[in-house]
Amino acid sequence: MQDKYTEALLLLLKLEGIPCNWHVMGAIQCLQSLGNILRMQDNYVEASNIVMEAQKQFLKIGNVLGVAQCSQILGEILFMAGQLH
Repeated sequence: MQDKYTEALLLLLKLEGIPCNWHVMGAIQCLQSLGNILRMQDNYVEASNIVMEAQKQFLKIGNVLGVAQCSQILGEILFMAGQLH
């Protein structure tokens, strides 16, 4: 939200390989955030892949709100990608 997408992306990537005791929900939310950051950087292909994975994981744990939020992000990705053509 502070337009520091690169810094946020680097922080999330640093955390990716670190074993931790995060709750499953927190890990999925991190995936969703990573996808959203990539969307804001106009990296639509990678963003959609990551958000779809987050959506799949939200669906597995029955988190309807998370699934809906991912759908919204995917819609925004499709809209923005369509603006390029």
